[in-house]
Amino acid sequence: MDASGVEVRHGGAATEEREILFALLAPCLGWAEAAEASAATMARYGGFPAAAEAAEADLAALPVLGEAGAAAIKAVHAAALCLLRHRAAAPMRPVLDSTRAVVAHLGASAARRPAGEVRALFLDAGEGLIAEEAVGGPDATADSGLPSRVVRRALARDAASVVLVRRLGGDPVALPAEAALAGRVQEAALLVGLRLADHLLLGRAGHVSLRGQGLLGAG
Repeated sequence: MDASGVEVRHGGAATEEREILFALLAPCLGWAEAAEASAATMARYGGFPAAAEAAEADLAALPVLGEAGAAAIKAVHAAALCLLRHRAAAPMRPVLDSTRAVVAHLGASAARRPAGEVRALFLDAGEGLIAEEAVGGPDATADSGLPSRVVRRALARDAASVVLVRRLGGDPVALPAEAALAGRVQEAALLVGLRLADHLLLGRAGHVSLRGQGLLGAG
């Protein structure tokens, strides 16, 4: 702290915060004035966070900052609070980082899906679920457009990886046709930097992971 009791930021953090203040104030004060106002604000409050939380009238009392500079700082503060509230209110994405997690997520709803349906679960870089949707039906193994359809929808959702899930009418077995389908999707996904995390077959007696069976290679 300095003699006034203000905690002063030093080093890289202070430099970054001064640059933020300058970029924020230059459009409304002008370059030379913004440089002076940034330095004065840092000296008065010790850093950008404390300045952003200060009362607008207190900020405006700094002659080099004035009402225009104070309003700009408080507008950014209000925007940051709005974004934090939005993030806090957003539902947590379930993390589907294993076959068990995927099966648990699908739960009883999987049994209500039409036999033969292929669903794609689109995951972010942390394997959190972004969205899921049906991408194919009983003829999926012969559907030449399914790989490109999966890739287009994954890119539209900014997904990092995809899990395919197919509900079979009988017992799940790693059929060669299913492995070939997964291979075509994997090949299309790799071309654009996506990863096919797994292709699961669900049946009355349980499930089979094609990746667990070693049928998806190293993609």
